[in-house]
Amino acid sequence: MTTSVPDQVAVPAGARSRASAAGLTRLTSVGASSSENGSSRRTRKRLASHRVGCEGRIAHLKREYGGGRSRLKGEDGARIWASWTALAYNFDTVSRLLVKAGPQA
Repeated sequence: MTTSVPDQVAVPAGARSRASAAGLTRLTSVGASSSENGSSRRTRKRLASHRVGCEGRIAHLKREYGGGRSRLKGEDGARIWASWTALAYNFDTVSRLLVKAGPQA
């Protein structure tokens, strides 16, 4: 099995730490020091817009499907809560597709 490794990553400036910076040394990252790593303006803009799109999807899941604060304790509880959020979203998506398709004869 082969593992794909990204060559670029979008990281919010507030989420950068020394440990994460050490792990991201070979990647082009967008964040507080993006101009220092030699990336072009086009690359920084593209990665930043990708990050913004992901944040919108996360906000939608939190708002519409209860994916905000977990009501269960611990890391396992958070994993279960996120799984239920994803399941609710998937059920909603499939039900909309079935309604859109109409009755099958």
